Amino acid sequence: MGNPYVRVTFVTKQSAGLSATTRVVSLSMRKHLREAAGSFTLQIKPRTRGELEQWENLLEPMDIILIQFDPDSAAMLGLIDRVGKGRVVAEGGQVTQGLTISGRDFGKAFIMDTVAYFPALVGSDTVWEERFPLPLMRITTKSFRGGTVKEALQSIWNDSPVANKEYAQAAGATTLRQYIDVGEKIETFPDSFVWNEALAMFTGSIWNYMETVLDRAFYMMYVDTAAALSPRPRAHLVVRPFPFDETGDFSWRSARTFARPEMAYHEFTAADFLEDNIARSDTDQRSVFQVMPEGWIIGAEEILESFGPRVDDDLVKAYGWRPMIVRTHLMPDGAFTFTDNNENVMLGQNTTAIDHCETFRDRLYDWHHENAKLFGGTITIRGYPLAHIGDWCLARWDGRSYFIEGVEHQWRMDRAPFRTVLSVSRGKTRIMPGVS
Repeated sequence: MGNPYVRVTFVTKQSAGLSATTRVVSLSMRKHLREAAGSFTLQIKPRTRGELEQWENLLEPMDIILIQFDPDSAAMLGLIDRVGKGRVVAEGGQVTQGLTISGRDFGKAFIMDTVAYFPALVGSDTVWEERFPLPLMRITTKSFRGGTVKEALQSIWNDSPVANKEYAQAAGATTLRQYIDVGEKIETFPDSFVWNEALAMFTGSIWNYMETVLDRAFYMMYVDTAAALSPRPRAHLVVRPFPFDETGDFSWRSARTFARPEMAYHEFTAADFLEDNIARSDTDQRSVFQVMPEGWIIGAEEILESFGPRVDDDLVKAYGWRPMIVRTHLMPDGAFTFTDNNENVMLGQNTTAIDHCETFRDRLYDWHHENAKLFGGTITIRGYPLAHIGDWCLARWDGRSYFIEGVEHQWRMDRAPFRTVLSVSRGKTRIMPGVS
């Protein structure tokens, strides 16, 4: 792409469009599937000391930042963490001053607010208000049992004080909630419902709660900035299953027509290549796979028998007993019953529950059993803002496809080229008939 013209705009309580575009000297931004929020670091070099102090006073933590590599699309929407002023004295005694602004993407909004979850006290909000007139944290007593993941996440997010933080009006938006969609990009397996409410003493961030309920072994969860700028820049909470059905010997053409429209693929040639560091490793290799329902369950012996593990004897011989055990909060309708005191009960002979757990156990096996044979690491290419975590890419120079887990962009006004570093996994040589 060459060196793009980076555009930076801030939204504060007082202003809806502060542009620092002509003052930006460097920018780095990164995002990874294993992190709750992406991050950015921006350096601004004002022309005068007065202008430097003006910028320092205009910006504060939690202000919104919009970063663009293209005038018609957004690359990152984020929230400022820190605004700092620095000075450098050159050998000749010349003093250079600048402003460094760092922060995280809108994933920060989901880790700022602490929530205490007490589902056993459903309907007891009044009691809590009387007992704790000045609560140290937000108490949630709503029941999500039998509801969808989307309903649970929307309910918790809508009550968040951070979601309702106010800003100067920009394109009709005055609160953070209007910049972040929670719902449109939440895609779960159609038979998945929240069934377990054993989290009687859960305390943590909204993100912690989502990670717990969503069974991260099965789902990717991240905040993604939408490219479209109209009617306003927006980000989406993205929840979607790992592409388990993309793990076998498939042709690259099949990835092009994969059913999930959100999952793009990208082809890179030798002209894009700058450097790479690719290897195979047994660090994440597993040999035993098991999925069981979370919560209090009657009949330990029958549960161990009913929800048995899948053991790969060849992998055990090669790598030893390396289990991957997931206790799931998401089950299909009909997989649970209730006792007289309305507690969750999962019966070992329930075929709906058993079939569900076996299906997800086999998905784990398909995704992880060849980990030691697959390539991963980092690939550095010429700047490519279109790459997103959760996409696939094809590296023409080694003939392998890779799953993109992380993306980092590095840009400096005085240094070419604009660079993109991809953290990749699941590298495997692909059959590529007719791919131009």
